[in-house]
Formats: sequence, C-alpha cells, structure tokens
Amino acid sequence: MNVQQEISSARKQRNFGLLIILLSFPFIVASMLLALYDYSHYYGIGPIVRITSAIYEQTQIPLISTVWAIAARPSLIDILEIHNLWFAGEVLILFVGVGMVGAAGATLRDIATARHEATQKMRQEQFHKKQ
Repeated sequence: MNVQQEISSARKQRNFGLLIILLSFPFIVASMLLALYDYSHYYGIGPIVRITSAIYEQTQIPLISTVWAIAARPSLIDILEIHNLWFAGEVLILFVGVGMVGAAGATLRDIATARHEATQKMRQEQFHKKQ
C-alpha cells in the first residue's frame, strides 16, 4: 500500500469512527436519562423525576422519539438486569468508534511526521550541495 492509499484509508476510518460516535452518543444519553428517571422514580426523588420527564416530553419529535424507543433502559436498581447488557453494548460501540478515530489519527500523525522528516532531510541535502 502506498502512502496516498494509506492516507485515504486512514481518513475513511476516521470518518467512519466519527459517524459511529455521532450515532451512538444520543442513544447513550437517552439511556442514561431513562436510567436516572427510573432510579429517581423508584426512590422518590421528585425534582429529578420532574426534570427527566420534562426532557423526555419536550423531545418527542419524530427522529428523537425513535431514539427514545430504541435506546436501552438500564437499571440502576437491579444491576443484573438484561437491559444493562444492552447499555453496555451501546457504550462498547461508542468505544469502537473512539478507537477507530484514535487509530486513524495516529496513522495520519505518523505519516505527517515522516513527511516532515523527509522534507527536512531534503533541505539538508540541498544545503550541503550548495556548500
């Protein structure tokens, strides 16, 4: 694989990782708010129940209501509930996206460093030829 193909591949990987992050983040936020609502409702913490239910009610527009319907509903009360595994899956998907962005960034950074070192070496050779 030549350098241009490697740069193109790293950019595609970075963009795909960013897409994964952008798509998984709303699901994680929705899941955390649902868990907070259930926890505060179970223990009778009224202000948090009102805030989380207001957020839920104010975001019932077509696209966001689909996110609310699909998002996992983890339980902070019973840790061994199956929905906690779905939430762990959502977080794992986010980490995969972050890892893809990080790996692509490292590759692009290495290529930029190599390009800079090659340019500096070429400049030194030109300077020595003039002397």
